Amino acid sequence: YTPRLPVSIRVDTRVVEVPVVVRNGRGDAVAGLRREDFQITDDGKKREVSSFVAETKERGTSASTGASGAQVMNTAATKMPQAKARTRYVALVFDDLNSRVPELMSARLAAARFLKEGLRPGDQISVFTTWGRQVVPFTTNTDEIAAAVNKIAPHPVKADMQGCPSITAYEAYLLANNMDQELLSVKVDETKRCKGIPPTTNRRGGGGGGMSDPTVQEVLAMAQSSWEQTRLISRNTLGAINDIVEYLARHDGERLMVYASSGFLTGTIELDQELLINRALHAGVVIDALDAKGLYTPEAPQPSPGANMHSMIVQQKMGTRPLESENDGMAVLAYGTGGIFFHNNNDLSAGLREMMTPETIYLLGFTPEQVSSNKYHHLKVRLASGHYNIQARPGYMATPLRPTAEAPPRKIDEAALATDSRADAPAIVGATLRENPKDGGKELAAVLHLDIGHMSFRQAFGIRTQRVTFIAVLNDLQGNFVTGTEYTIDFALSDASYEKYASGGFNASAGLRAAPGKYKLRGVADAGNGAITATTLDVEIP
Repeated sequence: YTPRLPVSIRVDTRVVEVPVVVRNGRGDAVAGLRREDFQITDDGKKREVSSFVAETKERGTSASTGASGAQVMNTAATKMPQAKARTRYVALVFDDLNSRVPELMSARLAAARFLKEGLRPGDQISVFTTWGRQVVPFTTNTDEIAAAVNKIAPHPVKADMQGCPSITAYEAYLLANNMDQELLSVKVDETKRCKGIPPTTNRRGGGGGGMSDPTVQEVLAMAQSSWEQTRLISRNTLGAINDIVEYLARHDGERLMVYASSGFLTGTIELDQELLINRALHAGVVIDALDAKGLYTPEAPQPSPGANMHSMIVQQKMGTRPLESENDGMAVLAYGTGGIFFHNNNDLSAGLREMMTPETIYLLGFTPEQVSSNKYHHLKVRLASGHYNIQARPGYMATPLRPTAEAPPRKIDEAALATDSRADAPAIVGATLRENPKDGGKELAAVLHLDIGHMSFRQAFGIRTQRVTFIAVLNDLQGNFVTGTEYTIDFALSDASYEKYASGGFNASAGLRAAPGKYKLRGVADAGNGAITATTLDVEIP
C-alpha cells in the first residue's frame, strides 16, 4: 500500500497504444517492418499511425526504433560490442481461483519442465497465485521455485447454482444480461416442473409466461445473484493480475508475466481489462497467457432436476461456447500487451517454450475521435502488403475526458493519513511480533479482529456477503511513511459459517517488514457501509 495523497497531477491523453506481433507461416516473429507497413481501423474507420516503436528482444538484448521507423542495428553482424544482457524478470502466475484440479496439475507439470529446460542464465523467477498472491519472491534458485510450484493447489470459488433449476456461471451471464430468451424459457419450465406447476410450453418446447410471471422473476433473480458473484471473482482475478503488474514494474529489466489459467468470464467488465492493459503497457510488462484446459471438445449434456429433452438440446447447442468465453479475458490480456495466447493445445510445455523465444513487438499509437460516452471500439490491424498472421489487441474502451472531474478520495485513504482514533466499525486493530517463516527474522504484524455478529451483511439466497478493507501503515516517529499493506476480505458466509464466526469473531493479520527501530502503526478497517475503525499504536521492531 502506498498513501494516496490529496494532491494529484492529471494528464489527459488521447493516444491509444496497440502492441502488434507479426508472425510468418511457421509461427516465427517477423522483424524489420516500418510504420508505413501498418494500417489500423477503429470501428471500420481508418486511423493514422501517429507513433511507432519496434522492439526486438534476442538472447538477452533489446533494441528499439522510434517514430522514424529506422531499423534495429544487428550488433553481431557489424562486429560492434554486444549490449549487456538485461535481467529478465518472469512472474509465473497460477490462477488457483478459476482453475480446476486436473488443469492446474497440467500447468504445474509444464512449469516444472520449463524450469529445467526453458530458462536462460540470470533469469529471475517469482511464483504467484491469484488467491494467495506471491508464493516465492524473485530468485534464480530453480529448486526453490520447483518446490513452491509443486505445492500449489486450487482454491476455486465457483458461482454455479445447484438445485432446481441448476444454473452455470455462463448461463447466469446470459440470463442476467438478457442474451438468451430460449435459455430463460427452459430454466423457467425446469423450475415449474420441480414445483409441480404445469409448464407454459410453446412450439419449441420452452415456456415462460412473460416478465410478470413470478417464476420468471425468480429465475432471473437467481441468475443475477450468481452472475454478481462471478463478476466479483473475475474482478478479483484482474485485481490480482494488476497487483503483479505493479510488482513487476518496480524491477529494472525485461518484465514478463506467464499466466496459466482455465479461464474466467469477463463479459461487462471490459473497462477493468482496458485499465489493466494500459497499466501493463506503460510498465513495460508483457502478459503471456496459457490456457490450462488444453484441447477441449463440447461437454456432454448433463441431466439436471426439472430438465426435459428440450433442456438437453439447448445444452448441446451451446457446444464449446462456455469454454471459449472463459478464454476471452486471457486472449485480450495477451494480445493487448504484445504477448502470446497459447490455447487449443495439450502440450503446455511447448507453450511455455514458445513464450520464452525471441520476439519482435511493434507498438503502434493513434489518436481516436472525441467520444462523449463509454463505448467499446473494435480494432483491426492489417499490413499494406504480405501474408502474415497478425496478433493485436481486439479493441479498447473509449472513455470521455472530463478535465474538471476528479475521482473522489476513498474515506479509508483519508483515515490512513490521519492520526485520530475512530471506532465506527465492529473491529479492533492490534499489533504483535512474529517470526518470518522465510528467514526467521522478526516481523511486525498488524492484527484485525472483526466482530462478525455486529457487522452489516447483504443477504441473498441464504448467503451473507460483505467486503472488508484493511490498511496497515508503518510510519517513523516523524510521521514519514515507511511501508504499508492493504488487504481485502470478501465474505460469503452460509448460515452455519456465520453462526461459527458470530460467536468468536474473525481474525486477520498483515505483515510489515522494516529495519529495527520504533515506529507508529496506523491500522484502518472499513467494514462496509462507511463504517471505519482507525487506530494509531506505538510499536518497536527489535
